[in-house]
Amino acid sequence: MEHGFPREGKSMTPIEGLGDKILVQVCLIVDDADKYAKRYSEIFGIAIPEAHVTDGFSETQATYYGEPTEAKARIYHWHFGNVGFEILQPLGPKSVWQDWLDEHGPSIHHVAFRVKDTDGVAREFARHGYPVTQQGFFTGRFENGGHTGMYTYLDTVKDLKTTFELLENYDPNGEVR
Repeated sequence: MEHGFPREGKSMTPIEGLGDKILVQVCLIVDDADKYAKRYSEIFGIAIPEAHVTDGFSETQATYYGEPTEAKARIYHWHFGNVGFEILQPLGPKSVWQDWLDEHGPSIHHVAFRVKDTDGVAREFARHGYPVTQQGFFTGRFENGGHTGMYTYLDTVKDLKTTFELLENYDPNGEVR
């Protein structure tokens, strides 16, 4: 394999479960979210949204390479057309966000796709050599106590030069997780 790609002449079967394959988000990892949000606001002439700070493990049950983590982040989020644009500042160690910032400096970290079966899609990616690096529930809950959704990062950097994120929203009338 050259650059992690299958040898020429051997094709890879497409990953199943990505639905309509519509990109829904691009995320910039930074060292100072407030500074970058202000600059983007000035450049685009748009209001700065309220910053959101994610919860720790007790709420998100986040894992970092399979181990529990208190990974938190300060996030600003806009929509440009149908694509979300996120500025994310890691708060504390033991996260793929901090790893990225340490290795690459402020830069694009991931592109996200909406999915309906995170576990199944993550298994498909793992089957192709792209394991889960970090995963957790969204901050916030439905009235019934269930989580509103889940994020999952996949180790796609070696071949695709960015991280893929799976985003799944849960049904408010569905199972409590």
